[in-house]
Amino acid sequence: MLRPHLAVFAFAYLLTACGGPDTPRPPAAPGDDAGKPDTLWRFDDAAADLRARSCPEGASFARATGIDITAKPVALGPPALQDEHLDGVTYAGGWHLTSEWNGFGGLSGLAVMRSGNLLAVSDQGDFVWIAMENGAPAGTGNHAPMLDETGEEIAGKRRQDGEGLALREGLALVSFEREHRILAFDLEGCGANARGARLVDVAERPSGMDRRMEPNGGLEGLALSPEGQLVAAAETPDAGVPLGAVTGGGAGAAQLALDRRLAAQAPLRATGLDYLGEDLFTVHRHYDRQSGNTIKLTRTPIGRGFAPEAGETLARLDTELTVDNFEAVAAAPQGNGGTRIYLLSDDNFNNSQRTLLLAFDLIE
Repeated sequence: MLRPHLAVFAFAYLLTACGGPDTPRPPAAPGDDAGKPDTLWRFDDAAADLRARSCPEGASFARATGIDITAKPVALGPPALQDEHLDGVTYAGGWHLTSEWNGFGGLSGLAVMRSGNLLAVSDQGDFVWIAMENGAPAGTGNHAPMLDETGEEIAGKRRQDGEGLALREGLALVSFEREHRILAFDLEGCGANARGARLVDVAERPSGMDRRMEPNGGLEGLALSPEGQLVAAAETPDAGVPLGAVTGGGAGAAQLALDRRLAAQAPLRATGLDYLGEDLFTVHRHYDRQSGNTIKLTRTPIGRGFAPEAGETLARLDTELTVDNFEAVAAAPQGNGGTRIYLLSDDNFNNSQRTLLLAFDLIE
């Protein structure tokens, strides 16, 4: 599908994308302060404060603990079925990841580092690094527990349920559900000693939603736009996929209203976001006992004059192909000018599930 060339990103002008059986809410009125470009939180304006609180003066850098990660290649499925299920991407490879470290699993957020290695977050409060070589897992990695603002390990399922991840210049932004919030970790400055600097607290019923976020249906998706706006999506549906950008800035002053909508993909729910250029990549998931997992990868161009019809489905995975509980998506440019998209599954520490890393190349 050809997509129109879009102008420079301006989240304030994001219009509602229609689709699915639900009727999406209208966009915020032009006079709404939450939508004005000059109120949007921006990475460059906030990074120094977040680094100072995450890696305070006198704090030392600590290396994450090394682990071995076994990567067993997996096929996606027969070529004929791939042709039916993939539209806009080609399968570049996949791996079943395991480790002797008993904390390996539950991976819900993913980002591609400048080195090409992968960084993931788990719903048990850990960072997990996956070393990559020539586009495939290299067999090693690292892990470190997330720390709170006092430097203590984040403890308790309600507080440590990391879901979304956005990464820029070594500063990791992590969204949590159950206790809904976004924290920042200066991994470049302090490594495993990075403390979780509070960026924003989010109400159970955020502004812009007509219902409360479910305890296990919070901020699953987190992404940074090229201009540095921080965008989040909730798994709990509300007339579409609830989406919003952080506004304000300064310690304790930021806010998040989920007052925009991506097209509904019912019964699938959004579980991951990533930006690359003007494109927002979203992974959607649904599970039931009879049909198993259904996963959809979509691409939505975001820009001034956003056109809902420009959104497209790139892949649909179900039990006819290799599939699992995919929750994370990460996109990165390749040296050849192409785009690599990774999907990562959350095995829920369940022996009947797997941690799968799948790679797709975008067809330009």
